[in-house]
Amino acid sequence: MSNREDGKPDLTRSCSLSRRRALALGAAAMGGLAGCNSVSTSGEPSATEATDDDYERTITVRDVSIDTVEFDALLFESITEHDEVEVTVRAYTSPNLDRENQTQVGEATVTQSKELETHSIDWDLPLGYAQNLRFTVEMLSPEAESEEAVTTEFSSTEREREPETERPRETIVPFYNAARDTEMVLLEPPATPEGDWAYSDPFYKTDFWFDSPDESPFNTPEVPEDEYDRDWYDYRNITMTALIRFPNYENITEFEGSAEDVPTHSPAFDWAVVNLDLDAWELVEAVRWNSRATGRIEDGEMDASGVDGVEYAGSNSNSSLELQLDASSQTDPYTAYIITRHAGGQGQTNPLRMSGSRPFTIRAAEELEAAFDNPSFDTLEYRDYHKALALQVFVGEHPFGFATGSYTSTPEETVNKWYKISTGQGESSGNCQDATAMYGGIAVHLLDSTYGIVGMQGNVGYHIMGGLLDLEKAERPYEVWPEHPSLLASGVFTFETDYGTVSPVECTYPDPTIGWKSSDGSDYELLSYLANTSVQSQLLLNESHEPDVNGELRMSAQDPIIQWELQTTEYAVIDDIEDFRAS
Repeated sequence: MSNREDGKPDLTRSCSLSRRRALALGAAAMGGLAGCNSVSTSGEPSATEATDDDYERTITVRDVSIDTVEFDALLFESITEHDEVEVTVRAYTSPNLDRENQTQVGEATVTQSKELETHSIDWDLPLGYAQNLRFTVEMLSPEAESEEAVTTEFSSTEREREPETERPRETIVPFYNAARDTEMVLLEPPATPEGDWAYSDPFYKTDFWFDSPDESPFNTPEVPEDEYDRDWYDYRNITMTALIRFPNYENITEFEGSAEDVPTHSPAFDWAVVNLDLDAWELVEAVRWNSRATGRIEDGEMDASGVDGVEYAGSNSNSSLELQLDASSQTDPYTAYIITRHAGGQGQTNPLRMSGSRPFTIRAAEELEAAFDNPSFDTLEYRDYHKALALQVFVGEHPFGFATGSYTSTPEETVNKWYKISTGQGESSGNCQDATAMYGGIAVHLLDSTYGIVGMQGNVGYHIMGGLLDLEKAERPYEVWPEHPSLLASGVFTFETDYGTVSPVECTYPDPTIGWKSSDGSDYELLSYLANTSVQSQLLLNESHEPDVNGELRMSAQDPIIQWELQTTEYAVIDDIEDFRAS
């Protein structure tokens, strides 16, 4: 159930340096970063007298909500000439990177008798994308003047979300937060940061909000605890909202350096909003289809008291096992589950088939696609490329380890770990195999480019990562940064295969480095790829791939050898454990 009371993210980067980034920087750089997890707060700004150096007319935003903006209006010269003025102040927003396309969102007519006074405007903001905010002033009396644009500034008190920086705020992001079930607006930094954006103080990030409602957001009954032990299957309903800040590599600004320095460059950034729901039944099914220990316990071949969790004995989907190059030719997830569960064997499927066939990842891809369907992204030429970058920032924001293992989590299990991290019940999202599977499960439906699993020989051992085949990329970022400014990447890099040019995708951290080489990398190989796949689940699903008691079974019947029986109970989704044990 929900334990959140405000709009602050449940998981965000409280310190700009991850452990891996700190190691890359070296111990010498760490001294000045002591205490970076502390949260600074700032009070109300002190009143200042306007001087001749101030702008004649300036609007300074003090506070924003989804319904109202509060601002200070500085009308210095107007008040100097008149004892009192009546003006209409209008608020306009434009898509973040399309400043010419303005829309009026509110106005207020106010009377002002002092040089600086506070007012407010009720506004109606379009939701779901980042916007630039500007104001105009129209003088009504004592002398009418036509509407004119005025300088727009922002109060320095909006720093709570990034206490380690003092970046100014000037981008507003209004959106629906499903995890809080409310519409909200955040005041974010400028779209184009000047200075360090990828070295010690990364500008890219994802803020997460989580909730675990008692009632499912879908039309499903409650999972019976007498049949599915909550401690073992670790299931819950999850609602997740993510605000992704990622670079637009088609929009790069050059900033002049000092006399000794060369010019610096920074990409513009944009924001994408994602709301996702996960049903407890989906977690139950994911564990049953993936965990070999669960299959053994359910059929009575293993005693749960001697097993250390669902990851004991490994998973049916595992990139450490032998993979077929074309993942579609490997055993499908349901057949692998049947082999493990009923045939006494060890079923094996490709992680790309497992993660890509889950209803949850299909919904996640559709949600990300919808997030890009807004006027802020209309200027993008390489949309697939930027979707891939946004997905990298989204998946990699959570901590993943480098080590490989015998268990590769399904995307549902990974999201469950994210939820537990946000509530203080966990510390890690898993390893590089889990991150690569999570990214791939969404990418195979989201992107036009074919997704693959890449093996890399790194300084710390063999490493699993993603790869995109024949991805069309913007050229300019690789001309500007022949070496990526992130410490976790190096030079421009792709490698050739018989199946296309592969751009490696590091999924364990959020650095948007597609098209550059990992700083740890040496030899790369394409282990497996998957162009497309269809849903596989015994859950009844509606047309939106959501669990629904009134839905349909949407598994492909391509293989008639698969034998299963859809039970005619109230909710015909999962075989009854006790029936299997009795048999």
